[in-house]
Amino acid sequence: MPVITLKKPIEHDGKTYETIDFDPTVNQLERFEADVAAGGDQVPLVKAMISQAAEVPVEVVGEMRLSDIMKFAQAIDGPFGAGSTSSAAGGA
Repeated sequence: MPVITLKKPIEHDGKTYETIDFDPTVNQLERFEADVAAGGDQVPLVKAMISQAAEVPVEVVGEMRLSDIMKFAQAIDGPFGAGSTSSAAGGA
């Protein structure tokens, strides 16, 4: 998975975060999807999943801009998006 470059650095606990190495496990993605499907509030679930997968404090994720969060979504959507699953699902 990619290293996400933040639009603006985030300072937390004496550390500056400029890039985030985002590498979720399949279990993390499954748990996230199950929690969303169960009606969980998406914002806290997204924050928790990014925090756990990137091994950064949830407070850092909370300070990210929406444009940064969208980069994480695109990183997940790439291998699991509709376009990539058609052949795996028996399509074209």
